[in-house]
Amino acid sequence: AFQSCYSLANIAIPSDVTAINAYTFRYCSSLKSIQIPTAVTTVNSYAFDYCSSLTSLKISNSVRTIDSYAFQYCSSLASIVIPDGVTSIGSCAFQNCYSLESISIPSSIKTISDYAFQYCSNLARIEIPESVTKIVISAFFYCSNLESIIIHDGNPNYKAENDVIFSNDMKTLIKFPLKKN
Repeated sequence: AFQSCYSLANIAIPSDVTAINAYTFRYCSSLKSIQIPTAVTTVNSYAFDYCSSLTSLKISNSVRTIDSYAFQYCSSLASIVIPDGVTSIGSCAFQNCYSLESISIPSSIKTISDYAFQYCSNLARIEIPESVTKIVISAFFYCSNLESIIIHDGNPNYKAENDVIFSNDMKTLIKFPLKKN
């Protein structure tokens, strides 16, 4: 629809839109802010890929799925609030969001997929709610400033000791923050 509209800086998504289709805003490198309306339930693959000027992102509470590569290379995003109701964060969904400093992961999330936050080099702290049953080992690859990982009490699959993520039985190391070296 708007793929490669390099000069597109602002757009209002109509309230009756139910999905942001794949590639819809890909390469809209001047897009500064987006508000996903309440009818939307899915942000599909590559929907906002390479929206490198995006600084404001408001995802409605109706969204249930953030697909693979949905916000890849949104390199100006500093914070993201994923609404309660989203159950999975797709592969590479926020990969290369270099400016990302904080992310709020709701208690509805079950899966954090491979490379979901890879190269989010300013991300310093992450909290994993007890609802998360699957964290792919590569989910936080190259988060070079990550120094604090918190797993909420009651998580049946994971625990954190000294900011290091392990399987609940302590037999598998999931993530060792690079800043802890």
